[in-house]
Amino acid sequence: MEKIFKRIAFCDIKNTFFDLSNNEFNTQTRQSILEYTKQGLLFVISTSSPIYNLDANQNLILLANQLNSRYIIASNGAEIFDAREEKYLKTTCIDELIIQKIIDFSKEFNVKIERSYIKQYYIDKDEETKNNDCRKNITSLISILCSFDNCKQIYQKLLNLNLPIEMVISEKTILITQKNVSIHNSISYLIDILNTDVKNAMAIAYNDNDLIAYSKIAYLYALDDATIPVKNKVTLFSSASNQNGIGEAIIDYFYRTRMMAEMAEQYRIKNIKLTKEIKKQTRSNINRKY
Repeated sequence: MEKIFKRIAFCDIKNTFFDLSNNEFNTQTRQSILEYTKQGLLFVISTSSPIYNLDANQNLILLANQLNSRYIIASNGAEIFDAREEKYLKTTCIDELIIQKIIDFSKEFNVKIERSYIKQYYIDKDEETKNNDCRKNITSLISILCSFDNCKQIYQKLLNLNLPIEMVISEKTILITQKNVSIHNSISYLIDILNTDVKNAMAIAYNDNDLIAYSKIAYLYALDDATIPVKNKVTLFSSASNQNGIGEAIIDYFYRTRMMAEMAEQYRIKNIKLTKEIKKQTRSNINRKY
């Protein structure tokens, strides 16, 4: 099937447009996102956070709706969600045997772990489970909380266990998903569902892990307050997150892809006309028979 040109942007919520501590948007950035989603942009939240975090009282579905953002990649890729239809496109849980080994590991090395669960209601839409928070045997993501000093040591010890898992390390957290589950792979999955091309997509890079998550994205922008490795790697830049860097990146992205958008629109109109002509000719042939 021939791929369709779509403008699509991937962006995390952390350190970019939403202040988790104050539970509020950057107003200017939100306005920019809403303006360009009206012009056809698909704005995809892609984050390590779970769809529904009970402890943080955070609901990514509500955030997405406030941004006119239909799709969410959450739990570091373990959850791909359609916020408009309120349904999962794909979920991947961590095997229970692996979970138990990680629990045993955490006890041995005295580190705290947190488990993120897939919200059951959105799996089966069963009214009986609508008020249940989560089904506790579906773990999408495990977070290991460690100090800045020992996070790398813990990470290396986990590697030595040779478990079939993916890990993303930051200063004080190690995020664990099932093998081959990542934001990077989930982007590819969503791109295929939408029948578009990652070469036409954009993303906002802020921290080092974004370079891996968005490695296939053609239009990768670094915000001015991004980490040094990010700035050294990318070729497109925007202002800081608190200066509407995301909005300015989207403006630049729309300008850079304007010719592709015009060609895609011409092709779409041509196909509509061709389809009408075929239907007209078909009706004419039928009338001649009778």
